[in-house]
Amino acid sequence: MGILLSYSTFMTLVLILPRDEARWIFKIFHPSQGNPLPEKNYADDCRVFTPENPVSQYFNIYENVYDVHFVAHLAGWWFKMMIIRDAKIAWVISFSFELIEISFRHWLPNFWECWWDHMFLDLFGCNMFGIFLGSLTIKYIGVSRINWVYEKPKATKNKVCEEGVVLRTMSKLKPDVYTTYNWKMFENLQKYL
Repeated sequence: MGILLSYSTFMTLVLILPRDEARWIFKIFHPSQGNPLPEKNYADDCRVFTPENPVSQYFNIYENVYDVHFVAHLAGWWFKMMIIRDAKIAWVISFSFELIEISFRHWLPNFWECWWDHMFLDLFGCNMFGIFLGSLTIKYIGVSRINWVYEKPKATKNKVCEEGVVLRTMSKLKPDVYTTYNWKMFENLQKYL
C-alpha cells in the first residue's frame, strides 16, 4: 500500500506539470527516458491469419502479445486483484475498463484495437489470468477476502431515535477491512523475507 501511495503521489505530481518538465523528471531516472513515444495504432490490420508475413502467419497476434501493454495488463490486474480482493468485483471492473476503452477510443488513438485484442488478449487473456494469479497470491500469503457488498443485519427493533443510529449508519458505508492480522513476521527468517 505504501508503494502504491508513493507511486500515486508521484504520478499526480507528473500529471500537473507541463509536458516538457514532466519529461525532464523522467530523464533524472535514466537519460533514455522522457522522450516522446511513437504513436502505435493497434487496429491497422485486424486479420488473425497473415500468410504473406515472413515472421509468422499470425504476426498480428504475435506483435500484440510481445508488446509492453500485454505485460502491463497482466501485472496490473494481478496487483489490482490483490488490492480489491474480490474476484467478482475485479471482473466487473475489468469489463467496465474494456467498455470505457471502446467508448473513448475517439479521443486516444491507442484505444483503437481489434475485436480479438479486446476479447481474447485483454479481457479473457491478461485480465482473467492476472485476476487468477492475484487470487492465488492472496490465498498463498493468507490475506482474507474483502466483502464489498453491504449485508443487511438481521431483523431488529425499529427504533429511529436510538443512540447508536449514527454509528450503525456509518458502519454501513465502510468495507469490512478493519480487522487486525498478526503476521508474525519476525517469527522466522522465511516469514521476514
